[in-house]
Amino acid sequence: ERLRDIAVFNKLDDTVLRRIADLFTTEHYPPDRLVIHQGDPGDRLYIIVRGQLAVSRRLPEGESEQLAVLEDGDYFGSVALLRKVPRMATARTLTDCTLLSLANEHFQRLMEDAPELREEMEEVIEELLRLPEFEWAVPFLEPLGD
Repeated sequence: ERLRDIAVFNKLDDTVLRRIADLFTTEHYPPDRLVIHQGDPGDRLYIIVRGQLAVSRRLPEGESEQLAVLEDGDYFGSVALLRKVPRMATARTLTDCTLLSLANEHFQRLMEDAPELREEMEEVIEELLRLPEFEWAVPFLEPLGD
């Protein structure tokens, strides 16, 4: 199973992986293509199968600040889906990219079926918020009360 090769999914049991495998869509993007835009509603989770993307945010002055370069095996888009906030950043391809995407309704079902995955993704968000370069995002991403 190819999903097992992706780090974020390698701990999920086979039953969950089989159930979600057909829910992903494969998407191909050429270099310099916008994948998600800061401020848009979150509608999908993306996993990079092959390629590189630059993640940036628009500063209040209107300039752009690069936050990260993501590559094979990385994922993005989870913050908007988990925290139910607009996209916090923009992702643009740097190279030809093959991505797997999972629609929000399937993502939410996956989070219910695999609470350990939700916990892991939330821990990644919390780690990012502790980094000085992500201090700006803290007010937007306070932990959700259940």
